[in-house]
Amino acid sequence: MKPNNPFLITGYHSPEFFCDRETETSAILDALHNGRNVTLIAPRRMGKTGLIRHAFYRLKEQEPDIVTLYMDIYSTQSMGDFVRLFANTVLGKLDTAPQKALNRIGQFVRSCRPVFTFDELTGVPKVTIDVAPQEEESTLKEIFNYLGSSEKRCYIAIDEFQQIAEYPEKGIEALLRSYIQFLPNVNFIFAGSKQHLMQEMFTSSKRPFYQSTQLQTIGPIDCEAYTCFAAAHFAEHGVQLPREVFDAIYDKFDGHTWYIQCLLNRLYGYNRDVDTGLVAYATEQIVSEQSYSYADLLKAYSAGHVRLLKAIAREGCVKEVLAGDFISRHRLRAASSVSASLKKLLDNELVYQTSCGYIIYDRFMSEWLRQHSKFIIVYLIVATCNMLFEIIIDCIMALGALTTAATFVLVLVNQRGTQKQIDSLSQMAEMFSRHYQLERIQAGNNIYPKIQISLKNDSMWGLKIQIKNNSYPIEVYRMIIYEDREHLDIKLKPKSEYIQIRQGETKYVLPGELSRQPLYAFSASIRIYLITPFEEAYEIRYMASDQLNNYQSEPIPILYSKDEHEFSKTQVTWKKRLK
Repeated sequence: MKPNNPFLITGYHSPEFFCDRETETSAILDALHNGRNVTLIAPRRMGKTGLIRHAFYRLKEQEPDIVTLYMDIYSTQSMGDFVRLFANTVLGKLDTAPQKALNRIGQFVRSCRPVFTFDELTGVPKVTIDVAPQEEESTLKEIFNYLGSSEKRCYIAIDEFQQIAEYPEKGIEALLRSYIQFLPNVNFIFAGSKQHLMQEMFTSSKRPFYQSTQLQTIGPIDCEAYTCFAAAHFAEHGVQLPREVFDAIYDKFDGHTWYIQCLLNRLYGYNRDVDTGLVAYATEQIVSEQSYSYADLLKAYSAGHVRLLKAIAREGCVKEVLAGDFISRHRLRAASSVSASLKKLLDNELVYQTSCGYIIYDRFMSEWLRQHSKFIIVYLIVATCNMLFEIIIDCIMALGALTTAATFVLVLVNQRGTQKQIDSLSQMAEMFSRHYQLERIQAGNNIYPKIQISLKNDSMWGLKIQIKNNSYPIEVYRMIIYEDREHLDIKLKPKSEYIQIRQGETKYVLPGELSRQPLYAFSASIRIYLITPFEEAYEIRYMASDQLNNYQSEPIPILYSKDEHEFSKTQVTWKKRLK
């Protein structure tokens, strides 16, 4: 089935939706046709997988009887994981007749217990295996024997191949090399994203795979070819993508395929001529959707790591991270500390080293780091003061506990207490418990707003509110929507009519339906009242736009007591028209 959007961000469909890479494809086909294995090296999301799928598509066009197999070993952690994935990828795929497949698998694979199932539509057997730790090497050998016995030409791609260097077992490279070199009917594509590891594996004379493959590095797609590809698909859609706008997108992401595809996918979906304003809006939408993921990701890193990430993001590309002017300009710590932080960020693939210098691996994260400097400052302050805050809270709790204990001892000694003492004891316990819980929620990384509100238009251009809760269960009990001429005050009562949103949930609300009357506006400000578990309320204000631009604001939470919130006479609104 033809995809609705030609700018694919996952998978491969056909050459119609694959841009250029003609030189790279020809080189791969020439190598495989002539019995040479291939090593592809490129950063993640540069398009290795798509290129492999495209090359396999072209091979099948030329030789329909061949077998092409693909496996991604990024998630494997041991030789056992590799053997199981390899078996599930290979077994049963080289024989068309189910009975023949079963006989051949049973003939060669004897050290494990295959579990056979059949595809309901095709009747082709599916095999999963259970490999005992002591039988892993035997099973691997038997799978290669199975491959070598086939009469069919077979091509196997192993993606993220550098992962085998991380296995706890020793000698896995040598073991694989010893089997692969004796398979005349099978050729391999080894693809990897960690450049230094892959080059070490295939270019070092001390490694088993030394000079055993044709090495090929994958760079960005040619800008001219990419421009023609993108503009043609937009033109078919009846909209324009000006050359200068695409050039700006290409330069912004340094030709990195996935990020360009992701942005083009969004722009195509808007179904309107593309300009710089629409590009900025689409970029902001993507970054905003990932903001909480980025914030959560930073929780695992120290303030020093975050400062370095922010500094690299500000400059885009840094030639010398340990240079004195760079360290002083961004007020980083000593060079030794920066060096240690850089190593960890490189190992965890948050930072990537290119020929021009160091960059943030995730280009949208780099944009987020540049845009959210206030959050980064708050994060650094919180990260620095968190231990002190914990000590203060513990002291408050200790003081409250002592006072509470004194009252309790008094009641216990007298074996009775006045109603006033009992009430006081209960109130103190509740007060300190509630205070402690509330402070804990507001402390640390939770200082940054956790409730995200986005506004969307429905099919009739009425207002539709999307409420996404990432913190703790909440209830929406009131909404006030202000238009140019009037405002609509929606109080959701009784309690059974409250909009309840659990942690991690997203719900849509159409105010016109709740009020039993339609509401249509091209510009409006909204106030939404939320109840937290601590009987506090959040007031969140922000704006809608016209029917072409749906605006998503930064959430602005302000704590009020519920009573104060309900009866406040202050009504503050604001409006801003988006262009």
